[in-house]
Parts: sequence; structure tokens; C-alpha cells
Amino acid sequence: MVAQARATRSRTGTDISHSVLRAPISGKIGIAQLRIGDLVTAGSTIVNTLVNEDPIFADIDIPQTRYGEFRKELTDGSGQFFLTFPGGDQYSEPGKILLVNNAVDPRTGTIRVRLTFPNKNGQLKSGMTASLQMQVKTSDQQVAIPAKSIIELLSEVKVYALGPGNVVEAKPVQKGALLDSLQIISSGLKPGDKVITDGLQKIRPGDTVIVK
Repeated sequence: MVAQARATRSRTGTDISHSVLRAPISGKIGIAQLRIGDLVTAGSTIVNTLVNEDPIFADIDIPQTRYGEFRKELTDGSGQFFLTFPGGDQYSEPGKILLVNNAVDPRTGTIRVRLTFPNKNGQLKSGMTASLQMQVKTSDQQVAIPAKSIIELLSEVKVYALGPGNVVEAKPVQKGALLDSLQIISSGLKPGDKVITDGLQKIRPGDTVIVK
């Protein structure tokens, strides 16, 4: 009888334990998705959602051509990242890179980067959208051209520049940071190169243009 009672107590304790939902992480729980009397299917019915809000993560997809730039930031940590909300307000706390994904998406030619932001006041919420600004140290002298001069097709990035005799040449370039309307060029152009900024749809490599 004693052994039977102990087994019953152990089984009852197990049943009670299985009836309690335990969160795998610390976070904030959302609005319940079920009410008393709703049918529940094990393994598929969502009871509630739990999100970790401090810190909070922000994911961005960058062109694979900029992978090296973000990898460098992950290594030395010299850059700062700021969020700007759709209304124009900027989030006060800077973020940092947490990790860079291990594969490029073959459909888009981009790679996902995850950043982390402190969120003690709960100003950021899961699912929000914002613009990301990246502030990094740069060398004293860099080549910058109007951003509208850039031609992008799939993973190809190029500009139309003037060669000898004002003949149009297509030059592959690597983009750096974007400063207002100016695009920093990491490689592919040198100081003094003449880049075409208007009428790009009307010209092709090999055309001769008249400089006004």
C-alpha cells in the first residue's frame, strides 16, 4: 500500500508539472491567444508569445559586396549604429553588431546582419521598423560621388566614367558608406576620374559624349 501511494504521489506530481507552462527565456508575455473552452492541438496551437526586450535585436540585409565592411566592424567594434523611426525621431542608444549570418541568400545576393540595442525603457518593440544609420571612422581622404551615379544590377555595381577622348567606360566599383546624397567609393575609382551623373539610361559603354 505504501509503495502504491508513493507511485500515485509521484505520478500526480508529474501530471501537475506537465500542466505548468515554463518560459525558456526571460521576457515579456503578450496577449493570450486562447480562452477557456477553446480547443488546443498539442504542438500546433499557439497559447501566447514571449519576447526578450532588453536587449532587443535588429536584423538588416546587406549586399554581399559590403560583407567585408561589416565583418571589419564585427572585429574591431569601432562603428556605431543608430535607429531612426519613421517619424524622424532617433533612438538615443547606439547599437552594435552581434553577428553576421553564415550564408548569402542566393535569391537576393544579400547577407543578414544582426545588431543588438539596449532597451531598458522598453521604447523598442518587437516587429518595429526603422532606418539604420552607421557611423564609422574613415580615412582623411576618400572618393565620393553623387549616389545617383551608381548603377546596380543584381550583384553588379558600376558607374559610367569618361575615358580618353570622352568615351564612356563602365567601371565596377565597391560602395562604402552613404553620406547624405554622396556615395563613398571604397575601390574602383581614383581622384580625378570623371563620372557621369545624368542621362544614364541614354548612354552605353563606347559612346562618345560632349562635356559641357
